Amino acid sequence: MIGFFERMGKLGLYGVCGSDDARMQRKGARRALLLSVLIIIMDASAGATSYENVSDLNPGEDLDKSCDEGWCRSDMVKRSDAPSDAGPAVEEYGWWQSYGRDSDSDGMDDRLESVLRGESESVSPSAIIGDDGRKTVAIVVDYAWHPGATDVESLKGVLAEHGWLEDGSWFFQMDVLDSIVLDRVPVSSLPDILSLPGVILIEQQNVLEPYLGTATKASKVRPSEIYPDSFWSNGYMGDGVVIAILDTGVDNEHFALDDFSDSNTDNTNEPSDLADPKWVAGCDATSSQQTECSDGNYDPDDADGHGTHVAGIALGTGDSDREHIGYAPGAYLVDVKVFNDIGTTNSAAILKGINWVANNADTDWGNNESSRGIDVMSMSFGTRDTSTPGEEDQGDDGQNAEARAVDAAVGAGIVAVAAIGNDGKNRITSVGASDLAITVGAIDEDDSVEREDDEIASYSNYGPRVSDGDNNFDDEHKPDVVAPGTDIISAEYAPPNPLPVGDEQLADDGYTEKTGTSMACPAVAGLAALILSYDDSLSPLDVKNIIRSTSEQRGEPSDRPNSDRWNNQYGYGIVDGEQVYNCLIGGDCATIQTGEEWIYIKSPAENDWVVQGKNYSFSGTLNEDAEGTSSVERVQVRSVFSYKKDKPGGQVELIKEESGWTNLSLDEEGRWSTIVSVPEIDVNGYFDAKISLEAKAKNESGRWSAVNKSSHSIGNIDLGISEPEPGSTVSGLMEVSGSYSTVDGGLIRWRIDDGDWIDGPTLSEDNKNRDEYTGEFQISIDTSTLEEGDRDVQVRLQTGDGLFSDIDSRSVEVDNMPPRPNMIVMDGSVVTDYGIPLDEARVGSFLEVRGEVRNEGDVDATGVVVSLYENGQRRYETTIPKISVGQNAPFALYWNPSVSGTKDLSIVVDPTDTIEELDESDNLASLPFDVLPLKQGVDIVLVEGGIATSPAIPNPGDQFTLITMLRNDGNLDSSSIEATLHIKESGGWLPILSRSLFTIPAGQTSMIEFPLSVSASGPLEYRITVSGPELVDEDWSSNEIEGTIVIDDSRVSSRLVSLSEDEEPLAVLAFRKTGLILTSEGTQIIMHRIEEDGTIVRCSTPLERFWSGSLTTTVDDSSIAHIVWTRRLVTGTGVLSETISYSTVDDQCTSTVPQDLMEPLPMNVGDYFGVDIDQHDGLIVIAGYLRDLSSGPAFEPSESIFTLHGDEPQSASDWELVVEVIEDIDTMSEPNVEIEVEIGKDLLHILYTSSRNDTSSEDVLGLWYAHGILGEDSWTYKRAIAVEGSSPTMAVDEVDDEDRIAIGWIEGEEDSSILRVVIVDEGFSTINGASYSVLARGANLATISERAGAFYIIHDSVSPIGPVASIGVIDPEEGWIGLENRLSTGWVYGVSDRSDGLSLPFMQRTTSGSWSLVEVISNGNLDDGPSNIFERAKASLGLDDTEFNILLAGLATVMLVILLSLLVGTIRQGLSNISDRRRSASVVIEADPEDALEIDEDAVEEVSPVSIPPPEEIELREVPVPPVPVDPSNPFRTVTCESCKTRFDLSKKVRRTSCPACGSRIEDI
Repeated sequence: MIGFFERMGKLGLYGVCGSDDARMQRKGARRALLLSVLIIIMDASAGATSYENVSDLNPGEDLDKSCDEGWCRSDMVKRSDAPSDAGPAVEEYGWWQSYGRDSDSDGMDDRLESVLRGESESVSPSAIIGDDGRKTVAIVVDYAWHPGATDVESLKGVLAEHGWLEDGSWFFQMDVLDSIVLDRVPVSSLPDILSLPGVILIEQQNVLEPYLGTATKASKVRPSEIYPDSFWSNGYMGDGVVIAILDTGVDNEHFALDDFSDSNTDNTNEPSDLADPKWVAGCDATSSQQTECSDGNYDPDDADGHGTHVAGIALGTGDSDREHIGYAPGAYLVDVKVFNDIGTTNSAAILKGINWVANNADTDWGNNESSRGIDVMSMSFGTRDTSTPGEEDQGDDGQNAEARAVDAAVGAGIVAVAAIGNDGKNRITSVGASDLAITVGAIDEDDSVEREDDEIASYSNYGPRVSDGDNNFDDEHKPDVVAPGTDIISAEYAPPNPLPVGDEQLADDGYTEKTGTSMACPAVAGLAALILSYDDSLSPLDVKNIIRSTSEQRGEPSDRPNSDRWNNQYGYGIVDGEQVYNCLIGGDCATIQTGEEWIYIKSPAENDWVVQGKNYSFSGTLNEDAEGTSSVERVQVRSVFSYKKDKPGGQVELIKEESGWTNLSLDEEGRWSTIVSVPEIDVNGYFDAKISLEAKAKNESGRWSAVNKSSHSIGNIDLGISEPEPGSTVSGLMEVSGSYSTVDGGLIRWRIDDGDWIDGPTLSEDNKNRDEYTGEFQISIDTSTLEEGDRDVQVRLQTGDGLFSDIDSRSVEVDNMPPRPNMIVMDGSVVTDYGIPLDEARVGSFLEVRGEVRNEGDVDATGVVVSLYENGQRRYETTIPKISVGQNAPFALYWNPSVSGTKDLSIVVDPTDTIEELDESDNLASLPFDVLPLKQGVDIVLVEGGIATSPAIPNPGDQFTLITMLRNDGNLDSSSIEATLHIKESGGWLPILSRSLFTIPAGQTSMIEFPLSVSASGPLEYRITVSGPELVDEDWSSNEIEGTIVIDDSRVSSRLVSLSEDEEPLAVLAFRKTGLILTSEGTQIIMHRIEEDGTIVRCSTPLERFWSGSLTTTVDDSSIAHIVWTRRLVTGTGVLSETISYSTVDDQCTSTVPQDLMEPLPMNVGDYFGVDIDQHDGLIVIAGYLRDLSSGPAFEPSESIFTLHGDEPQSASDWELVVEVIEDIDTMSEPNVEIEVEIGKDLLHILYTSSRNDTSSEDVLGLWYAHGILGEDSWTYKRAIAVEGSSPTMAVDEVDDEDRIAIGWIEGEEDSSILRVVIVDEGFSTINGASYSVLARGANLATISERAGAFYIIHDSVSPIGPVASIGVIDPEEGWIGLENRLSTGWVYGVSDRSDGLSLPFMQRTTSGSWSLVEVISNGNLDDGPSNIFERAKASLGLDDTEFNILLAGLATVMLVILLSLLVGTIRQGLSNISDRRRSASVVIEADPEDALEIDEDAVEEVSPVSIPPPEEIELREVPVPPVPVDPSNPFRTVTCESCKTRFDLSKKVRRTSCPACGSRIEDI
């Protein structure tokens, strides 16, 4: 129920009304009605316990106890009695029950009761004579709730009835208390005020008054010769902290209070005129004008001098000689005037000022970033002692309004510092009585820095404070501390002008001396500011505890057993700035003990060092002699870990971590124990690391013991070698040096390899610094006593306690011999069949023995001979020209075993010892190898991979030779052999040629050639069989072989290419007439230009300098190469990362600025790899793998495929990224997986590598196909197509409005791998059964490449003659595949997916290690486009030459007929015209252009010639020609030439022309 009504209150039941009073009252009324209904409905018992009320805290009759005296508190003091516009109480309900000055608990202050009885008169300095004839009083009216408008109205109504005048009177409602402060209250009104609903107490306002450069040094905040270490010496001067001075006002124009830099010399300047003002805000709480204490913009002056003096002590910057500097000169000033100009006040101004300070604890004053809110408030005042002689007045108990207001301000985050008073009595009053304030007494430091002569000042009040009855004895421990207060020199105010005319005086650089606890109070306020400038996260309670616990204890404890430190005069002691600073940076502030010592710490022993990363037993026992331990039920322990670091400006930062308290049980003998782990400090530059182990106990009655501590410095046992460098070569006397750290001395020990440990230098106290034992060590070792070669130098540290550091070691090479090479045959030499490792081979096989020789000597070796021995007999020898120091050089030794059996093969470097080496014993490597015997009898084998053509690519119509290889694997010579060539026709296999061999010797190989000629391009399927009339073969299954060769109008060209030693081809790009070779050289991508004449030139600028392993290319129709690669970079934060870059390059090696397409991915988080690119009509698509180590399950990366696409992208922003196109793939950590992407008509196609489950349910790497819509993620169509597939390649062609996909890959183990090619549709159905595979032993690369609309596949493999490159043709439209034509010998590199010219180029590495550029070149002309109208017509119609010639013949015939018809018609018309002219000379003509220019342009129109029939013939006579009749509708008229009399028709609009017969001009027609 309580929770429910509290929520109702939050919803506005106790909401404070604003301007819409009536509306709020109506809402409150409705809520009250609702509340009443709910109460009626609910259980009565619940309602009875819903609220606390006075009767809950006091017997009911006590409330009416004083009614007989004429005043009585209302019984409406429950929260439920609150009016609807009241607010929730901000103070704890029932606090007034312990109010010390209401001894009879009737709600009326005892001092006011005395006035009511006439025993005394008002002491208010603002009193006037009321209507009752008595001096008015100043009071504080306290409510059970936060008073609202109804309460204010009721209170003012009562006051008005008794003649209270609102004008000129105080009436102020507190925010931080449930109180209204007012003065000039008629005495007669007090009983009526007490009877108002909700009024629970009427307090008399106190009459307050102020409590009137060695101090800072004596307090050890400013460095001195006696106390050099201080806050100031370490750079902390209160910077950024805001101190509010609640006093008589401050003349902040004083040169110690105006600015921080003291550069201002004009005291007429306002704070806003200064570059660095100390003043940030102000409030005049003594004014009845709210504007003077609202937003902080008012700047009150000091007419008394007390406030200026106090401010100078707290935060003044001192005079020009820097003598009279305050405690925190770096702090800001907030000036709160709470005393009038004569230096006195009622509580009203004090309460108003504290209320304003609390409300502005977090205000942004708007002048700079550091001066926000208020952090500390200094209050050097208290109540006047009005007691009579002999009367004892101990002051307040902390329940008075000012003390409660201070507690509220502390709750808002403000450190409150108050003066204790200057009566020299046991009296603590007003703000100094606050539970939470730091109450300060004064000492007389005898004007000296030394503290030995400091003693309590005679005027300083002392404690304890009056008890508030809450059994918290610490609240009564006042003063908290003492500070210098006698003869303190500080800033002097400017006295006000006493005359009504003239300017006010301004403070300048004057100083004066004052004495009192008022001077001690700002000293502690300044010290609090210094603490907060070091650590602004400390709470007010933290600051108070630090100041108390670090104070220098004086006097005997006055309150045992509650405290073993507090003294009623000195409090917890004299403030000590040095100890405060050490506490902050050391983290080991002495705890103020409030209980007895019940437990002892036994282990670890006090002050013993402990080591980082080690575990220690933390144990102890009960102090059985101490009273109260018999019922101890548990022990709690914790650890406090700290270290320090230097900060800029000489400051020191403390890093501190506390564990929580942990409960431990006790054994039967009262012992307890636990394990404590000392943390490792993973930062640089730390010092003074400590761990404090703490323990305390609690008995069954709830009492806690004192906290027992065991403090330990933390050290580190560590050692590191700096010299010699790893892998360095040493000789003679080797110096081993490094650094170490330990905790208690010890010694350095060393050894070589696994030898005995030898003692080195001893560590002593001389090596100890401010943190631990650290230093440098050096050991000298005579290497001449050591064996030559690699040696491991090991060093470790042994501490005085017998602990050992980790071993640090250096691998060095001991070399005391002259510089020489040293050749070693590296492990891993193997017998191969052209690179394919073999475990065995038959007699007669042609084999290679491959391996590497390394030079581990001091100088290069030249002319290094490497020999192969079979059972001690030399079989082959090769020479390596040069092996540099530290270099591995490969070798290949050839071997043709002639005898079966297990052979002992030996590889010997420098067999004749020609080269003088450091060590001659490591020049030999041996390996056994089994040579199988030949089969019994005759075994003829048609060798797979032994088919070739000459030329390599047969041309249509040309004769070529098909060559096949036969081998006799038997041990007997064969008889006559006949080989027959069959060609596949539609009806089956047709034998066309036969060739005979007389014999094939045992174990030998022979070649048979078939001459052929094929007229059409395309695949030619063949079958070759071997037989013989007398042939007896052990295995006839190997006597037949089938395959396909391709007939194509192309030729093969090859030329050597010179690359640097470290270069390896990545891609070859074919432009229109030129090309580009991309190579890798370390982390660089190098470009080589292929000129039109075949010359190859290295380009001057690398494409990339920080390549990271993946690259892909394509060429568009404009002969522009598009290149994508992965590269490494270091981000702005210094993280090594990887991204994907894109650029275009032309045939002149001119590249565009690379575009980084992906967010840099830190290398320790993941990587991009296996990228591919495709382009079509300006659309660029990139696909690749993303490996993310951070998002996958533990120890497993998350892998996915992404795509990027853009239309003619010009910048990185033009690309669209789609992540997780294919999710949850697993490349099984293979380093070189590949991906293929192709753009289709409607789909995007991808080939990729990921794990799959084979028949044994084990994960293996497989090849997958997927397709989806470009721009979409999470594709659903995925199909596994191969197990252990590699080198995937793909091309897409559009056939019948859908995609045809040609896919090729290498599959199987290296010794039996095959090349597989299929043609499928979008549903992965094979087209016309187009699925073909061919043996491709040892294949590394297969690539489908497009040239002039045709698709070729180029791959390498190991044939019987070694590594070869082969080519095939794929026709997706017809659905056939033609494999394979052997092109050249060597391994294939860098085939591009498209050529824009006649050449299809790639790089090839021969067995000798040289590089060549191989080109498959079309025999046609370069297609630069149709050269004439006929070529363009043929291309547009899609006709071949024959079809187009037929079309041309037909068109020519038609044109000839048309021309003949036109010719005949023209002749006939000519003859007719001649005849007509003879008869009439009549013509039809258009106007001459020159004449047309002479006529009216607006009337001109173009007309067609019209033929006019001649008139009938008449007899010619010499008479005028009669006019021709005119037809008005005819646009022409007949004109007669006067010269020749020729008549002709002419447009009526033409006015002049020339005669068509004689040329005469005819005018004005």
